[in-house]
Amino acid sequence: MRNLKITLQLIKIEFLSRIMYKSAIAMSIITDLLLVVMQYSLWKAIYSYNELDILDFSKMFSYVVLVQILANSYPSDVSGRIAKLVKSGEISLKILNPFPFVGQVFIESIGNTIFKLYMLNIPLYIIYFVYGVKMSLINFLYFILLYALSYVFYFFFEVIFGLFSFYTGSIWGLKNLKYVILLLLSGKAIPLNFYPRVLRKILDFLPFKYMFYSPVMSLVENTQGGIEAVLIQAVSIVLILLLFNVMYRNVIRVLCIQGG
Repeated sequence: MRNLKITLQLIKIEFLSRIMYKSAIAMSIITDLLLVVMQYSLWKAIYSYNELDILDFSKMFSYVVLVQILANSYPSDVSGRIAKLVKSGEISLKILNPFPFVGQVFIESIGNTIFKLYMLNIPLYIIYFVYGVKMSLINFLYFILLYALSYVFYFFFEVIFGLFSFYTGSIWGLKNLKYVILLLLSGKAIPLNFYPRVLRKILDFLPFKYMFYSPVMSLVENTQGGIEAVLIQAVSIVLILLLFNVMYRNVIRVLCIQGG
């Protein structure tokens, strides 16, 4: 019960700390809208020149909007936060805190996500419900399930990149690598239908596809990806947790050796 109160309090603090900066909120909303308008114009020009068989234009635009909603809600700044804590030396205090360090970061990420879902994404919700394709309840629930699993995987993926800052000092290059991996392999840039068949087969066995492409396509195409997607993402979470545990124990050892 006490841990639940602490958790809710940390979520509340993170939410309120984000909502304070009204100018930043306005700029983020404007940026999202500009990105959607830019992609709308791009795909409109492509479809006016040559109608694509993969997706019709209404589904493509729905895909663009949903991807932006997901991109806003994932904990994409966790690695940067950890790197800043390492650089400032505050990481030692965080780790010594009775509340587990990774738990703190995860709860803060949840608070940030709630803020984005309820504040930043409102214009995107309106655009989707006006212009997007209709969705069924069962596919929406499947979307939520894949999103929840992907959120956990994304979080620990970010944490692992953040832990590299203990060894490199700066993760600027690694953050760029992470960005490219997610942009190209998850369907964040374009639907994976446009990729060569061989590459699509490879991506079926990697977790990245199930972060953007699979949950969004379940709504856009009004189809379910099946239990295979859920199992692959669940296995991916187990594997990345094992990798995280190995790295985290090594990081703690490094801190102790350095007197942190």
